[in-house]
Order: sequence, then structure tokens, then C-alpha cells
Amino acid sequence: MRAVPALSGDPARPRAMHGAEEPRAKGGRLMLTRRRFVLTAMSAAALAAPARAQVLEWRGAALGGEATLRVHGARDAGAAALAEAVAEIARLERLFSL
Repeated sequence: MRAVPALSGDPARPRAMHGAEEPRAKGGRLMLTRRRFVLTAMSAAALAAPARAQVLEWRGAALGGEATLRVHGARDAGAAALAEAVAEIARLERLFSL
């Protein structure tokens, strides 16, 4: 098998490390590359999202059966959405009752 010139290099160096030098600006400081920025931003977003999200749950009777409503999201918005849904269930119960 022939070696590909772009992929061949120092055989003592592990294959995964080829081209893995970190870019540095003048003065030796690490440069913020696009890839590093995206990785940092996505990591921060992944860590921040679960802290704000909450699950609110309502259990009760709806149209003659047991029902459960779950709302995922911010506490205030979730509580408002849950209250609207429960009010709509009550309205429909009144509408369909004989």
C-alpha cells in the first residue's frame, strides 16, 4: 500500500496527532479559531439549558377519565400554559356534559 503524502509524517507520532498543533498568535497566546469558538458556545448552551427547563405536571379528571398534563419550559411560562390548558379542559367538560 502506498502512503498518501498529505497523511504521512513522522511515524513516531500517533496518527491522530498529525496536524493537531494548536494555532498561536504572535506572543504565544492561543488563537480563538472558529471551531474552538463553536465548541465553547455549544458547550455553554448545553450546560445552561437544563438548568432553566422545568417540568410542571397536572393530574386530574378530564372527560370522564384520568388525565396528566406535562409542560416543559420556564416556570412562569409553563405555569401559565398549564393554567390555560386546565381552564380549557373545564370549558370542554361543561360543553360536553349532559
